[in-house]
Amino acid sequence: MTPGRLIILEGPDGAGKSTTSRILTERLRADGKAVSCFAFPGNEPGTLGKLVHALHHAPEVHGVTRIDATGLQILHAAAHVDAIHTRIRPAYERGDTVIMDRYWWSTIVYGRVAGVDATTLNLLRQLAEHHWRFAAPTAAYLLMGPRSGGTAPHDGGDRLRSAYSEFVESLGLTFPVRVLHDEGSRADYSELILGGLAAPRPTPSA
Repeated sequence: MTPGRLIILEGPDGAGKSTTSRILTERLRADGKAVSCFAFPGNEPGTLGKLVHALHHAPEVHGVTRIDATGLQILHAAAHVDAIHTRIRPAYERGDTVIMDRYWWSTIVYGRVAGVDATTLNLLRQLAEHHWRFAAPTAAYLLMGPRSGGTAPHDGGDRLRSAYSEFVESLGLTFPVRVLHDEGSRADYSELILGGLAAPRPTPSA
């Protein structure tokens, strides 16, 4: 069976990733394509990602008064690995187009901004790359929101945009990454991405 395509949507909170992933999923399914869409840490009932999401946004509900930034990123990484093995890899290997609302890059970028030490982040990067070794992205899109000002003031929009740009530039990637800014119509993100997906896949070299 031919494996699917892996489409990455990354960027700071509020930049349009969830809206874009939803539109892409709906449009591709309407065209008869098999599509699976996943978000990190995830908010799907019955998953580790759901628990991590709850611990992140409302720890007091679970009797936790505070989670250190390092512990939080490790929890996110654990939810990420769990989702890869239980849902993402099976979907990819059965031939689905897999759309990711966040990739492992967020763990590193948000960790840097939160002050997590470089050694821990390097170990988390190695962990993610090890578990993603089964699939290279077809393409990645860095959704940055407005060109200036915070998309999510409590998260420091400009600081996160800079951190994402610096991190992606440092990766030396072999697949294309396109940076998209919000020009007033986020539906345009979907049109651009769909246009890229319509292009034929390159023929493997002999």
